[in-house]
Amino acid sequence: KIVGTRLALEGINVSLYPPETGWPNSFDSRANSICNDVNSKKYIGSLTTHTYGDGFSNPDILIPKLQTMKSTANLCNKKLWITEFSRPGQDAKENYWSDGKYMAQHIHNALYYGDVSSYIAWEFYDAPQPIVNKSKSKFHRFNTERQYIRFIRPGAVRIDTQSGDSDF
Repeated sequence: KIVGTRLALEGINVSLYPPETGWPNSFDSRANSICNDVNSKKYIGSLTTHTYGDGFSNPDILIPKLQTMKSTANLCNKKLWITEFSRPGQDAKENYWSDGKYMAQHIHNALYYGDVSSYIAWEFYDAPQPIVNKSKSKFHRFNTERQYIRFIRPGAVRIDTQSGDSDF
């Protein structure tokens, strides 16, 4: 509210992207505070969060939280963005195929259950768990994320598909 008002007074027309919560459990209370304040809400472009705090190797554990965040964003009439996600607590020198699989599942769940319109991996380069390191080595998470970046273009539309195979 304070920042948005000041920017407007200065003639700076930009959108703000809060609440930037690090943990999904704190998203709703912070987002609701913003959305329930008409002065704050008018400066908001999208609601944003991070999906840290739950196991990288168990992507489906976030589904209920993604659904709740989606509902909050819908009630606020705002898009939902995930502005940070990483593979915490593991050695970045490891390059497991399972990391790519888990990353794909996290992105899919965010798109499908959270209806997110932006998904950004933190630690893309030169970080404790990078997707691309200083030697330009690309980890499997890079290849996974590249598929979404490369093939989902502006204006793309998601469609629902079903499989008769229980493994898919």
